[in-house]
Amino acid sequence: MREYYKIGEISKIFNIEIPTLRYYDEIGIFKPEKVDKKTGYRYYHIRQFTTISQIITYRQLDIPIKTLKEKLYNSNPEGILMFMDETQDQLREHIRSIEKKLKTTEAMKSMVREAIIKEDDFKIVESPEFYLYTYDIENKIKNVDMLDIKGKLEKLEDEFLELSRFVLIVSEKKFNSDMSRTIINRGLVTKDKFDLSNEYLVLKSRKCLHCYMECKESDFSMKYEEFYKYALRNNFKITDSILEIRVLTYYINDEKIIVKELYFPID
Repeated sequence: MREYYKIGEISKIFNIEIPTLRYYDEIGIFKPEKVDKKTGYRYYHIRQFTTISQIITYRQLDIPIKTLKEKLYNSNPEGILMFMDETQDQLREHIRSIEKKLKTTEAMKSMVREAIIKEDDFKIVESPEFYLYTYDIENKIKNVDMLDIKGKLEKLEDEFLELSRFVLIVSEKKFNSDMSRTIINRGLVTKDKFDLSNEYLVLKSRKCLHCYMECKESDFSMKYEEFYKYALRNNFKITDSILEIRVLTYYINDEKIIVKELYFPID
């Protein structure tokens, strides 16, 4: 069996670029066993294959060159094992981060799918049980300070921000009296229960008129007029605050379009 291999052969065997091997030689982490003084050719001994395999494995784990040199040449087996334990912990944390991003991506896909398959017709439904986090929800006077909410949310589970949606609370009294869209509160809503404080309001399942609206922000009041006329024709009276849940925002020719899901509580 051959003992010595040129740099190009090492490159082919281990699928590693020749400039990378030269760089490893320069910084001293993988030097050829001998160099031809006349030609400058580098020759690596077969026993060095283990070393280059270790280096490749470390680099596949995204271990920096500086760290690699320190751990490979200045550690005993116990030190290397400890270092690999640390690397393993970092990889697990990276996996958790990736899983979180995947969960966020799936939540975004769900919103987009919901916007695509939305139905414009009004339907009588039993609403889901919602968990509503807003400021001063019962008073229904003071508008929400979202900076205040953000400060409180820092104590919550990360998943809450991924699974929650922005919601507007619209006055049913103003709607019933003059079909106006008067926002009395705002916050975040989710269908998943989290371990939160008593400021987290539970909205029980109830009978609602349900629909989606897709239009420019400025056109929502006009859309409410359409619903008001529909409610009058069908003798519906709105019995509690209306929920406007933002599903998706997108742009066409720089014009913002919003898709919202609406729940109008009825008798």
